[in-house]
Amino acid sequence: MKYYGCSREDAAVDAAAAGYLTGKPGVALTVSAPGFLNGLTALAQATKNCFPLIMISGSSDRYIIDLDRGDYEGLDQYNVAKPFCKAAYRVDRAQDMGLAIARAVRTALSGRPGGVYLDLPAATVTDTVAQKSDANIYKVVDAAPKQLPSDEAIDRAVELLKNAKHPVILLGKGAAYARSEDEVRELVDKTKIPFLPKSMAKGVVPDDSPSSADSARSLSLGQADVVLLIGARLNWMLSNGEAPLFREDAKFIQVEIDAIEFNSNRKIDAPLQGDIKSVLQKLVPAIEKAGIKAPQDWLDLIAQDSKKNNDKFAARISASEAKPTLGYYSAIEPINDLMQKHPDTYIISEGANTLDIGRNLVGMQKPRHRLDTGTWGVMGVGLGYAIATAVETGKPVIALEGHLVSMVWKWKPFVVTTYLLLLSLLTTVVFTMVMLT
Repeated sequence: MKYYGCSREDAAVDAAAAGYLTGKPGVALTVSAPGFLNGLTALAQATKNCFPLIMISGSSDRYIIDLDRGDYEGLDQYNVAKPFCKAAYRVDRAQDMGLAIARAVRTALSGRPGGVYLDLPAATVTDTVAQKSDANIYKVVDAAPKQLPSDEAIDRAVELLKNAKHPVILLGKGAAYARSEDEVRELVDKTKIPFLPKSMAKGVVPDDSPSSADSARSLSLGQADVVLLIGARLNWMLSNGEAPLFREDAKFIQVEIDAIEFNSNRKIDAPLQGDIKSVLQKLVPAIEKAGIKAPQDWLDLIAQDSKKNNDKFAARISASEAKPTLGYYSAIEPINDLMQKHPDTYIISEGANTLDIGRNLVGMQKPRHRLDTGTWGVMGVGLGYAIATAVETGKPVIALEGHLVSMVWKWKPFVVTTYLLLLSLLTTVVFTMVMLT
């Protein structure tokens, strides 16, 4: 077992979110009470982002905690953790550790992935077990079994797409986590339906695909009459599915592992419950059999809007590069150049402008090569994510950090912000150039 130590518990738990990259739960170990609390935000972040993760913490014995007798770093961690993770388990007997780990692994991976908390009271940690207890340690078999929607559900989705005049595919990070890039690319290639990736879904289909509608986002979503959601939730990032981002009469097809998500913000006309890869393996042949293609007039409209917006974006970059001071566009553009030359490089992005502008400016060619603050928007995850990515992939990693800039915004904003942005981005670019050459 390899162990990687971090100076702060939240960074350790963030790093354990490597489960998004590997499809296996990352594991983080913290000390009790303050250390546990430091890791709790990261545990909740992983759960909100649907990353499989197991956080393990030592704790005070129950006979002390349950009677509130007072203990060094005493805290009822088991009950505190429950609202912030997918499940919490307390292990009161050392011989149950194998069972607890297996339960945690299955819980973290099955259905919608998420964070799991394991509470280990002092008596459990210091206990000894008989040799025969080794039999309780076993490998979890088929932790995330395939799930498929019914034929009727597939038919409903196909019928909606068959009659669509302005269809759009919306990709979320669930599509990336599910390793469904082959199926998604086949769907896009065969139908030519325009697609829009959310930030961590970039690269599931290469950003330079002719079917990308990312440069015509407002028009594509605002005029779409049928929206196919693949691993994407209608949360705050998509205006909760409401107008004016979407049409009031738009129809929705949603591929989702967790049925609770359906109708969470608006009516889902064709819910497809199941793991994304399996659902698409069933849906794509049905779509192909029906001969579904995106209407040409719709594609032409998106192409025109994309060209107009791309011209504006290019002018903005040129204006930024012409200024004597370094701005976001001129600073991030060299990173984009590096990413296009070395598409197997990973990028971690957080902050406000750095994240938003970087999402639009840095093109992605491969899935799961971009990580950011995700659904919950928690800042401070970047370096933990970067450590995890470097360890798990062995590839070069760029950490594009903007949080420090926002922290000092009120203090001499123009001078300090420009200096810190210049310093951090140039350091990152130079380091990356060294790594890639």
